[in-house]
Amino acid sequence: MNGEWIEDYEYDIEGSSCELVVTAAQTVHIPENVSSLFPKDSDLRVFQAVSYLGVPLMDPAGTDLGHLAVLDSRPMPKEPRLISLFQIFANRAAAEHQRLRAEAATRGREKRQTANR
Repeated sequence: MNGEWIEDYEYDIEGSSCELVVTAAQTVHIPENVSSLFPKDSDLRVFQAVSYLGVPLMDPAGTDLGHLAVLDSRPMPKEPRLISLFQIFANRAAAEHQRLRAEAATRGREKRQTANR
């Protein structure tokens, strides 16, 4: 947040701007007033969020892997190019997540094979 990593941050998405991204697997863009649109989400006020953009992370089979979101303390006007770039970034993040999971599965199989020898 503000260029700093927040260690072990957990977030309840119910009633938040992220909920629709996760439940409907769709891009959500809120150009301004995100804090007033989601008054139960106290983190938005703490982070002084004004705008929000969230994109689902999906694998090729359509399985939800999570989501990628950005908050800004300024309005984020609707710019199709910006939203498209963020979606491309989210697709790349989902692909990297899949690669890491496949790599871990391969290591697990190799470890089991070595143990069975």
